[in-house]
Amino acid sequence: MIGGFATGRPTYPEQMESRREALKVLLGRELHHGHELLSSNADLETALQWGQQRVTGLIANSLGEGEAHVFGTDPTGIEPEPAGPNQKARHYLRCRIHRLDELIGRLNELPIRDDFKGIDDGLDSDSGQPGPTEPPSEPQPARPRRRRASWYKRHRTDILVVVAILSFLAVVAGIVVPLVVLDSRGASGPTTSAQAGKVSAQLGRRPTGQIQSAARVADVTRGRWFSDHLHAAPCDVLLYRIMVYNPGVADLHHVRVAASINTITPYSEIIPTVVVYAPGGDPSQRAIQPRIYLPRARTQSYVTGSTEMLNSGGHVVLRSARRQVPDEITATGNGIDIGSVDVGITEFVQFRTKLSCAPPSIQ
Repeated sequence: MIGGFATGRPTYPEQMESRREALKVLLGRELHHGHELLSSNADLETALQWGQQRVTGLIANSLGEGEAHVFGTDPTGIEPEPAGPNQKARHYLRCRIHRLDELIGRLNELPIRDDFKGIDDGLDSDSGQPGPTEPPSEPQPARPRRRRASWYKRHRTDILVVVAILSFLAVVAGIVVPLVVLDSRGASGPTTSAQAGKVSAQLGRRPTGQIQSAARVADVTRGRWFSDHLHAAPCDVLLYRIMVYNPGVADLHHVRVAASINTITPYSEIIPTVVVYAPGGDPSQRAIQPRIYLPRARTQSYVTGSTEMLNSGGHVVLRSARRQVPDEITATGNGIDIGSVDVGITEFVQFRTKLSCAPPSIQ
């Protein structure tokens, strides 16, 4: 306040909260990427590049070297997997995903560094990588007064309002105009989640969440890891795992997951369909079709009580066997309601099926 009038500038707590929300989005993206590396069985070099360069740099820039050091340590209770392809890389990824999940859970209690600016500071504009890690600096004397802002920066808000009005008029006229936001240098570039939310507000539309999903299948009987193209055999037990991720810009509510698994007609190439519904999201639903290859045509059936919900760290939190979630993910087209998926959060749903041992009898 100056002379009893508001200056229009955000207060320090508002700036801190804005940086915290931006950091949640960035950490959520890295957690999602870590799960993708684990699912794809990435090699050790790729895993270290993600953990030591991307995530460690982001944490150090935003929360300090202390939290970056904790992220680099292995938690207790995570045992190495049996010997297999990329065993060291998988153990490294599981430990880092666990630490990242813990950090996101504590983020509301942690102070954000004052020199962390959010999306622009968390990612390098050219490579999409986190900026370089810098050691904590000693308190510096007051900086000299900055030069007068450029014409574009002084008129940025006016430009955005004009762009929003023109885009709105174009939509009314029936013309689809791609909405872009000018970057800090005045060039056209893709919008970030935060920018998209601001533009939506200017157009009078309520910001919506987005839905990203993937579905993979593992062969429990033969110990074959998750894949979207799985080779199996009659009588095998399969484990389906569906990932649901919301990159922003708003939380999603009443998200549902349904699966159609071919229980009647036998096929040697089974193509189940998994659909994730996100009412009010963009898009409002997403379908995924993994493939299962068999030496002989068979059907599959749902294993009763096998549906489970997992958090972003891969830990089971709810089970249909305990009646904590409905046991009808394959029973109807509506599937099961998994509740809300907040911005930057990844959740998982998994269930089991069993392939028939013998072909269906001919009546």
